[in-house]
Formats: sequence, structure tokens, C-alpha cells
Amino acid sequence: MNRAVTSIHIYYRGHQDALLLDYVLPILVNWQKNGRISQYAFLRYWNGGDHLRLRLFACTDEADALAQLANSFSEHLRYHPHVAQPVHDYNAYANNMRALYDKLGAVEVENIEPLRPEPGIELHPYRFEKHRYGTDEAQALSEDHFAFSSVFAGRLLKLTRDNLPARITLLMHLSMMMVGVIDDQPGAIADLFHRASQTGLLLKNHPDDSVEDTYVSRGFPTFDEQIADLEPVLTQLQYWLSGSDMSALMHVPGQSPAVQAFLHQWQVELRKRWVSLQQLDQRQLLPINPSAILMTYLHLLFNRLDIAFSLECYTYYLTAKAINHLTELNHVIR
Repeated sequence: MNRAVTSIHIYYRGHQDALLLDYVLPILVNWQKNGRISQYAFLRYWNGGDHLRLRLFACTDEADALAQLANSFSEHLRYHPHVAQPVHDYNAYANNMRALYDKLGAVEVENIEPLRPEPGIELHPYRFEKHRYGTDEAQALSEDHFAFSSVFAGRLLKLTRDNLPARITLLMHLSMMMVGVIDDQPGAIADLFHRASQTGLLLKNHPDDSVEDTYVSRGFPTFDEQIADLEPVLTQLQYWLSGSDMSALMHVPGQSPAVQAFLHQWQVELRKRWVSLQQLDQRQLLPINPSAILMTYLHLLFNRLDIAFSLECYTYYLTAKAINHLTELNHVIR
């Protein structure tokens, strides 16, 4: 299955949340409502300079879409100017990312592009990571999820605008919901998050440092130091581990029923994708296992919400430790 996708990159280093919430997303929502596009997705990336990558599915007028977005981008720049990145800093970051990709054994990695000196908006060929998600039915399934995740992320950005602690708190709850999605023992899910937490530490201070030691050396508190603050998350997880009704997992203390229902949409979405991915895996149509794909979906939600990769991986560390803490598993996360 090949669906026409228009790929637009908006190169801009600055207040990307404001660009999305005040300009880009309202335009995309309106276009979808009026049938100018069938779906949309976005993510953030660094190659060539910080930028937004927009995916417009079944766009009826590519040139006009580019022109309208360019006009809105110009308006945004009047209030939130572009912040130039020093070339030396960009090159150092690009080299670190290349080293990380090499350690991960990544395939089909983009060539590193030179830093763009000015903000701008460009059409680019659409590149779907088939080596990660698969083709045909598998591609359509992941693209549909990316569209859902982008709409969901837009609402979460609005809900937590200029409030990073609230955003991280809700992402902790969303990460914990994976326990109610994947058909596996809690220990296996804890291991899944533990491995994900290690990804951000492949370039760590010393090869013999534990995951926890490395996070501490970078200024993050340990799980034990965070237990009091994590009490709502632990309470949420305990409902499920004790065999209570699955709906209890969506309860977020201190949040309105409307917000709780909104967050529950993420669990319902991932559960639906999990079932479909399992079916595709049985037919040998996936390049990697379904749980790894779900973790990539979660990673992309963090990306859309502009969470630093180190903070994302630290959230995974806390999630793994929380599951182990409540299940008293017989293995230790170092």
C-alpha cells in the first residue's frame, strides 16, 4: 500500500511549541476538516538543524499547502525569532548522534546534513522507515498510529503548555499504561523499559558505571529518592497488579474526569495496535517484535512533546524501577 504523503520540513530553533499550537496545528486541523488532507502527523528532528517534520496524507494542493504554512511561519517569527545554533555545537551533537546510531547498530541512517544558517520551510521526499515498521499492512498501521499520536500530542501540548513538570508527570502515567497493553509478565515489561533506559546511556561517563550511577552523575535523583513524588503513579500501577478492573489504571489523582478519559485514549490506542501487531507478527510481516514497535511509538510521543532524550530515558528507568518495586521481582536493575 502506498499512500500519497507530502513531507514538509520547517527549520526553526526556538519556541516550537508556540509554532505548533498557535500556527501549524490549527491549519492542519482545518485542512483535515475541509478534506484538503486525510490525516497529518508531525515529529521533531535535528539533522540539518532543529526542525519540525510534517506529514500530510492525501494533500489536494501541495504548493498551496506549502505557501500557507510559509506565511504562518513568517508570522510566528515576528514574535518568536529563530535562535541560531553555533556550527561547532551542531557538529558536536551530530557526531554524538552518529556514534549513538553506530552503537545501536542502526540501519538506513540519514546522511548528516550541514547546518542551515537561517530558518526556512522546504518540501522533502517522504521516507518511511520500512526496516523498523514493515511494509504494506504494517506500514499503514503505523502511519495511522502516527496520525493518532500527533493529534493526541497536540492536545497534550496544549494541556501542559509552559509546564514541563506536568507534562513529565502525565508521561509517567502514559508509560505505566504499557503494563495494561502488552500481554506479558510485569517483569518482562520492566526489562523492556530497562533496556530502553540504557539507550540514552550508551555514551555514558564510564563503561563500568551502572544505569543508576550514570543518572546520578548527571544530576538525576535515584528511584528511592523519588518514591514520595511517584506515589500517584505507584498507586495507579498497584490497581492493575492487584487484579483490579483495568479501568483503574487510567486514574490519575488530581486530574479531572475529562483529562482522565483523554489519557485513557492512549492506552486504548496502544492496545488496539498491540493486537494488530501480534497478528502481523504471526504472519511474519514485521521486521522487529511488536513490543519494540510499541516502545518506538512511545518514544515518538516523547519526541512530539519535546522531551529531551536523556529525560525520556530517565522516565523509562523510573518506570522499570516502579514495576520492580511493586512486584518484588527477583532480579535487579543496575
